[in-house]
Amino acid sequence: MLEKDLLTDEQLDKLIKFLKQIKYSKINLVDDVLESTIDIYPEKEPYQNSLLSLEEIIDQIAHHYDINWIISYLSSQIYEQYEKTISQGQVQAILKRILSIPLTSTERSQLHELRKKVQKYEIFISNFGEWGKQYDFSLKIIMFGLNRDHPDEMFYLLNRKHVDDHNTIGVDFYTYIIETIDKSMVQLQLWNVSNDERFAFLRKQYMRGVNGVVLFFDKSERESYENVKKFISELKEQTDFMVNLKKLENQQIKMPLALVGIEKPTPESNLIPMDEIYSLTKEIGAKYSEISSKDDYNLSEILRELSYELITRFKEKYKVVKHRESYKQKYKSK
Repeated sequence: MLEKDLLTDEQLDKLIKFLKQIKYSKINLVDDVLESTIDIYPEKEPYQNSLLSLEEIIDQIAHHYDINWIISYLSSQIYEQYEKTISQGQVQAILKRILSIPLTSTERSQLHELRKKVQKYEIFISNFGEWGKQYDFSLKIIMFGLNRDHPDEMFYLLNRKHVDDHNTIGVDFYTYIIETIDKSMVQLQLWNVSNDERFAFLRKQYMRGVNGVVLFFDKSERESYENVKKFISELKEQTDFMVNLKKLENQQIKMPLALVGIEKPTPESNLIPMDEIYSLTKEIGAKYSEISSKDDYNLSEILRELSYELITRFKEKYKVVKHRESYKQKYKSK
């Protein structure tokens, strides 16, 4: 194979950047290329190839296959991923353009057709961002036990959505749009309630209309854990862990609760015993998870799971109530 047939470092960087932008999955490369190329990787077990990053895989392939083969293979894979949106020839022309390879007249025509298609839907797509984010549900979620010593990732997520313009005492407000597992768009009204005892007398009114709760505590701090238990008692007194359904008069569902233990580097003897934590989790019917203060943590995953659990319970209750009403109507008509 001639050297000129291989990707240059500059072309390699451009290709990797493009594949990342379109969220190209490395799975195809592992299954179709690496696992079948024994002469390139005779010393590797199959599972080892799957541990390679996209950059590493493309780099290896670029040193063993020529440009034409790479373009042909990737254009076929991308076409399958975006079937009915773009043709394989158009993908191939795009890859050549990215790699600064001259296009044939046919390939230029293919890109011309693609540009016309994009322009045709440009207005529609550009406006989709507005109404495409219209939510199906709006939920009030209380968060308790969070403070500035906890993972920065939590507050990075929240601070982007901060809406506390009137500086209400003892609570910060945030809004967050999230998509749940069932594809529902949900607007979360997040109430980050202070654990400062000066504002304890206000907490009861903040609990009105709550749909779900996320409780944070430091596993190495007994005071933090006891504060959460105290808040749970207040919550039970005010709500009995039940959610009143606005759309269904006099109907309730069980409130979803999430208990989150935050781990910090500390001697094992200082940690709150797990059997004590699990006992509390079972008592209040919460889901328990742990995070590390050393790692980035995606708060959105807890919120997504909590939202989905709440929506599922609401839909199940709605079906039951509607079935009962339908049965009553049918019985009355007889």
